[in-house]
Amino acid sequence: MDERDGEIIMKVVDWKKRMRERLQDVLGVEGDLSLDKLDKTRDILVALKRLKLNKDEDTISFEVPERFKCPLSKKLMRDPVLLSTGLTYDREELLKSEDLIHTPPSPIIRNQRMRGMISTWCQNRAIEIIPRCNPETQDFICMMQMISSASSLKKQLEYAVKVENVTHFSHSRVKFLESEDSVVVLVRVLSEASTKHEDLREKILEIFWNICIDNETKKRVAETPGAIELLVDNTRHGNNSMLRTHAISTLELLSKLDSIKEIIGQCGVFHYLIDQLGAHGEWDRADTVGLIRDLCTIPNNIKRAIDEGLIEALVEYIDGGGESTMSLMFYLLETLSLDINVTRRICNINLDVNPIQWLFSTIKYAGTPTTRGRILAILYNILCNHDDMWRMINSMEMSYGKLSLLLQEGTPEVSLNASRILELVARLKAG
Repeated sequence: MDERDGEIIMKVVDWKKRMRERLQDVLGVEGDLSLDKLDKTRDILVALKRLKLNKDEDTISFEVPERFKCPLSKKLMRDPVLLSTGLTYDREELLKSEDLIHTPPSPIIRNQRMRGMISTWCQNRAIEIIPRCNPETQDFICMMQMISSASSLKKQLEYAVKVENVTHFSHSRVKFLESEDSVVVLVRVLSEASTKHEDLREKILEIFWNICIDNETKKRVAETPGAIELLVDNTRHGNNSMLRTHAISTLELLSKLDSIKEIIGQCGVFHYLIDQLGAHGEWDRADTVGLIRDLCTIPNNIKRAIDEGLIEALVEYIDGGGESTMSLMFYLLETLSLDINVTRRICNINLDVNPIQWLFSTIKYAGTPTTRGRILAILYNILCNHDDMWRMINSMEMSYGKLSLLLQEGTPEVSLNASRILELVARLKAG
């Protein structure tokens, strides 16, 4: 089916097939012929007679009545909506017209009467209007298009704010799956926005965060060329902590799916995240630690993090930070220390004192039982992965008796960790 110059044009072969189906549908059960069905049958027969008179033609055309045409496109309205001016427009064409939809502001109401008239006109002529997505989805898609094509930065930002607001709701986030190019639009706008347009970039990153709450949309983002790379790139943007935070938070959501962790790791994200560990804001550090922890549940990413100097950075920030920083860094180090490559790096790290002595000394300065428990867990993992370290741990215990003291005076969790280390040292010592 084609539409031009105010006419619907169809191939005769296709149209005849639809007319036969339409006639069978109208006649229905034998003997059930209401006046309405008789009227519809008459319309079909008239149309067939018209085709008979033009039997040499390959196509058949129907002129669209003026009242069914959109004033903007001059084409048949698929989704007629009414403005307060009393005029009816096709929804898609209306939303494309920035000036008309915004000046003056006007509510959009579905014109059900016109919709019914157009539907009847099409049915009687076996015209099959290509179904569109529902009006709410259509509005959403148009807003996405306007983010990309709006004539000014101000307009782009207006539409971005609208999309960000609606994507707080799950039913709106589904629209990203119904529209194939919505994520592509976000990627394009974010990549084209210069450093002077940080408000727009920040809003686009907020949209990314909203839509990545749902697993299916996570997959759509990951499958969109350039999306992950762009999010990684925004983890390193100058002094704008909000841009970095939004990018890191979005990547953290994406990293909940194992299939995406490898993609993120391949984009060189650890280089930027290690720098971000030194951020002044506690929330920034917490988000960064959370992302690193999620990414490092697969071996390839652990190797990438080690190669980028993550272990050395954690030790540096522990030595130079306060209690909250120490707790956060030990939380990450404890998680990573389950991997033998991490404990090997800890044991070989270049410090003023040997690493085991360093860990024992930090127990003294740890301000909370939780942090002390994490340090002991790291020591235990080192001992499990490198049983030759028992001599060093035994030597430190003989000199300071720290583990025995924690066994007696620590919280239940700390006492348990201390007990596990002492038992393992005794077993290894006995041969």
